[in-house]
Amino acid sequence: MQKIFKITGILLALLLFSFDLFMFSPSGYCQDKRDERYDMIMREISDLKKEVGEIKGELRQINKRFEDIDKRFEYIDKRFEDINKRLEDLKDIMIAIFGGMVALVASVIAFAFWDRRTIIRKSVEESRKVIEEGLRFRDVINVLKDMAKEDERLEKIMKRYGFL
Repeated sequence: MQKIFKITGILLALLLFSFDLFMFSPSGYCQDKRDERYDMIMREISDLKKEVGEIKGELRQINKRFEDIDKRFEYIDKRFEDINKRLEDLKDIMIAIFGGMVALVASVIAFAFWDRRTIIRKSVEESRKVIEEGLRFRDVINVLKDMAKEDERLEKIMKRYGFL
């Protein structure tokens, strides 16, 4: 910033000197003084050219730094895209695992329900068989009771076991 102010000041001084030198110089000025002023102006112009060259060099360095920063940002953007892709893949895997777990739980519940129905059916069938056998057993006992009325030995045995 200081260089810009310096350059502006030098340009303003050159303008004033050149304006005075070429436009309003009194006829009493000698050629040597004009030459001195001209040389001084030319030196200032060459100094300005050097400073402008230095500023251009600094601007090139700044541009290079910005390009390096842009490359770093591109690299970081690429890394973020890679991370986002990995997260998407992980999300898909998590959904698949969750779906598998839900399917597993549902199949266990369905198996338990089916197994319970199967067991209930079998138990009902077995209960019917037991009841039927019990009814047959009663028939057998009734038959034995009738026979015990005729056979004393059978009557004693049935009384001993509490059937009469």
